[in-house]
This record gives sequence, structure tokens and C-alpha cells, in this order.
Amino acid sequence: MTNGISFSILLVDDDAEDRQIIDEAFVEIDNACDIKKFVSGTDLLSYLEKIGPELYPTLIVIDYNMPGLSATELLGILKQNEAYKDIPVVIYSSHTTPSKKAELQALGAYDFVEKGDTMKAIIEMAKRFTALSKEKISDMP
Repeated sequence: MTNGISFSILLVDDDAEDRQIIDEAFVEIDNACDIKKFVSGTDLLSYLEKIGPELYPTLIVIDYNMPGLSATELLGILKQNEAYKDIPVVIYSSHTTPSKKAELQALGAYDFVEKGDTMKAIIEMAKRFTALSKEKISDMP
């Protein structure tokens, strides 16, 4: 648990089953997390435009393989926008490579992680995202 400190994560993944499984992993590890899920990068951007900075998330997680606005394009938009550029963004995928990780980090991604293929691995991934969010909160003034 986060000792009463809540944080929020915005998850962008076009696969409904993946969104559900990741949501279950977060519920299992930390109920203080407010996770909002989006089907597309366009939906995420619309949401961010409607809320004020006080409601910005502590972390944005984006599926690498998405139709429409790609993860790389969405990352570029987020990092070029003055309002969103400081929100950590993690890209996740079924398959990672060191070169793809380096490329995305050069574009501003905090990390590029591999999706788990078991519930245990997905819970570990959710723990990693939770730790990053808690770290972000502790860095706030």
C-alpha cells in the first residue's frame, strides 16, 4: 500500500483483455492506485485536454503496438507539449529489444518494458509501474 498516498496511472491499450488483466494486477497489489484506461492515444489526449494540471497522472503507460496513433507518435506529442512533458511515460510491448528501448528513451520515454505472459509477470510489471508512480509522488514539492 501507499500509506494513504494515492496516485494515478493512465493506461493506453487497444486490447480489452490486456486492459482487464492489467487492471486486475493493480487491484491485487495496490488499491490506492487510480488507473484510467484508454483505447487509443487520441482518447488519452482528449482526456488530458479536459483536466487541469492538478489531475495529471503520475505515470502514463502506452502499449507499443496500437492502430491509429502509434506509441512513438503519442510519445512525441506528449513530450513536445509543455503541459505534459514532465509526466513519465512507459511504453510496453510483447517483445522488447535493447535498440528499441534506447530509441524510445531517446524520444523521452522513461522506460520500455516487456508485457508479461503470465499473471505473475503482469503483477510484477504493475509493481514496477506502482513503484515509479510512488517515486514521482515523493519527488513532488
